[in-house]
Amino acid sequence: MKWPATSQSRTREQRRRFQIGPPHDSDDLLQLFSLALEKADSERKAGKCFGIPFAAVLKLANRNRPSSDELSAFCRQDKPGSANSAQTWPIPVRRLLAPSCERCIDPTAASSMPALTADNSPAPTMFKDLLQFCLESAQSFNLQGPQVCRVLAAVGQTLDARDGRFAQRNRSLADQHRATARRRLASAIASPPQEQINMVAADPQDQIVIKKQTPWQVQFRRREEEAACLRFDCLVLWHASYIGPRSGDKSENQDATFALTTPEMFSPPYMVFALADGVSTSLGSRLAASSIVRRFCELVLQQTDKGGPITGSNLIQAARKTQASLEELTRTLLHEVNSYAFEAMLGSAMTHKAATRVLENTLEPKVPAMPAALTSTLIGGVVQPNGNPGGFQVELLRIGDGTVEHIDAQGNPRSVLDTDPEVMEITEALGPGPQSRALFEQQDHPLTTATLTLAHGDCLLISSDGLARGHQELISNKLAEILGESFWKKARPDEADAALQVLHRACGSADRLFLEDPQQNLFADNVSLIMIRAGD
Repeated sequence: MKWPATSQSRTREQRRRFQIGPPHDSDDLLQLFSLALEKADSERKAGKCFGIPFAAVLKLANRNRPSSDELSAFCRQDKPGSANSAQTWPIPVRRLLAPSCERCIDPTAASSMPALTADNSPAPTMFKDLLQFCLESAQSFNLQGPQVCRVLAAVGQTLDARDGRFAQRNRSLADQHRATARRRLASAIASPPQEQINMVAADPQDQIVIKKQTPWQVQFRRREEEAACLRFDCLVLWHASYIGPRSGDKSENQDATFALTTPEMFSPPYMVFALADGVSTSLGSRLAASSIVRRFCELVLQQTDKGGPITGSNLIQAARKTQASLEELTRTLLHEVNSYAFEAMLGSAMTHKAATRVLENTLEPKVPAMPAALTSTLIGGVVQPNGNPGGFQVELLRIGDGTVEHIDAQGNPRSVLDTDPEVMEITEALGPGPQSRALFEQQDHPLTTATLTLAHGDCLLISSDGLARGHQELISNKLAEILGESFWKKARPDEADAALQVLHRACGSADRLFLEDPQQNLFADNVSLIMIRAGD
């Protein structure tokens, strides 16, 4: 008779449990996983087994963290000659990828042996072919060696897990991301990048990556800021988020921006964008904002496969599914209270026990005064051709606050969606739980949508409420005033961080004004900006 497991041992078991998926894994990783699992299923039909315990590959990802070059070297059966040499790798991996190291193998490690066929000969394994496939595809999904190992660990778990719930969950995740993954990989094969340039600034966290292809994306990232640029032949989009001016005294950036385009071969092209502003009183609002913008964009882009233009109803449907994914995230966090994602959400101002109560109250409110967790505002939309040469139709959705302004080719701005800078209370936000879910069920107060046209030379500005703080003017006019130029015209398509430069300069000016006069408290919040210009 076995003694029942103690609560402490169960906690250790839960902590060791491996699950691929949000919030720990990015959509890029899940997309590569969907393709790798598809290939693995094909290999299994050919009689091959995975050939290695998935836990060994996970250990490789977490402990050894090999680079892509080192993994490629092992595929060639070379010796990398670095700290991650064959001698430091887990025994099952050494046996599979480096036969010359067999003398190092523990003969008692039966779990590392491959499966046997009916005639007791070792069954052929697929692992090396899967590794090669993932390495060849990883660049298209912006992944490195450790992430490739994590993808393979998830594939092995799906194929060989004793608990069928893991396999079912993993396959469901793969099915959700496979269509997008196929489009991205097809685009990369059709238009391989001609040149890639890495420029590292003085701060080792700063990085600009330029990929010359069409459509191309440039990214600039650092701890409290992020920016990127997307371009078609007649359309450019810049987006950025920033912690804000020093006078705003913000401890972290709870804003997030994101944008996606359809592959080059996709006609007509679409450009999807999103801006989220995490509610400052909400636990995990930074995690929520970054999750919302990516999930919303992916869900909108998936609807382009159906043909026809994207409408406001399509945007609402994408937001509804995003809200459902936040509820799944909340349940995942409650189930994995010792995970990295839970720690990232927690911050330093709350205990695990208190955070758990907040999450539980968010899903099933019992204390009305307790703010819901993981909530954020959202402005999202899509830019799509309208049938006129050089013209585009823009569909917009707003949940909460935030500003949208349209500037015509002559430089005349008008407000499409505005924000009252004096109002600090958020009346609606996207997040888990019944309060957010009710936004999609109410008939008397439908969600805010808008439609407009971008002609040649027009520009669209989308911003969080931070840029509306401290003044009563249109945001485009106020920024043009303090920057001394029509910044939306000056931004160049080859500038990776054009939107971020605008935010840096605006916040610098705000700090200088604050030093001269503390009553001049401009932009006293996190700030984010999306600029879209037609005609480039």
